[in-house]
Amino acid sequence: MKKLLLIALSFCIVSSVAFAQGQGKDHKQKEDKTQTHGKKSKEVDSVAKEVEKSKEKKNDDLNKKEEKSDSTKSKGNAYGKDKGDLSGKEFGQQRSADAKSNKEQKALAEQKVKKQEDQIKANEEKIKVSKEKVKKQKEKGEITADEEKVKNEKIKQAEKNVEKQKSAVEKSKKEIEVLNEEINKAE
Repeated sequence: MKKLLLIALSFCIVSSVAFAQGQGKDHKQKEDKTQTHGKKSKEVDSVAKEVEKSKEKKNDDLNKKEEKSDSTKSKGNAYGKDKGDLSGKEFGQQRSADAKSNKEQKALAEQKVKKQEDQIKANEEKIKVSKEKVKKQKEKGEITADEEKVKNEKIKQAEKNVEKQKSAVEKSKKEIEVLNEEINKAE
């Protein structure tokens, strides 16, 4: 008895749901009938609507693909995009080796710059001492005016060399900054 009651109840629920779904379809069909005149125009309109819907779907799909491609273009660094003949693993190993060599180059360049700066300081001290020495010798009368002139020219030449060294150091510092930027991009 309980089984029969459950079956009847489930049948009523299913039929009411099916009836409710059918009402929505009939309502749309009634609107279509009032808008169109006759069978032929109704078929033509339905075919035209289907064609429009398919065109809209294609346009929507194309727009979605373009949006996806635009969003993917702006994301990431695309390091592996132009890897040439290398496979993914080989390309990764190559990038790793490049990053390590950049760090080594940076360390060597920094050491070189430090040595050059120390050399510049030592040369400036030597120039300062030699200027004072020439001045004292002139005051004491140990050297003539011609000798003083020759020594001062040598001192000026040494100062020019120091300036060249300073410009070379500045150039090296700029190269180090470029290496730093490359290392930061890689990380």
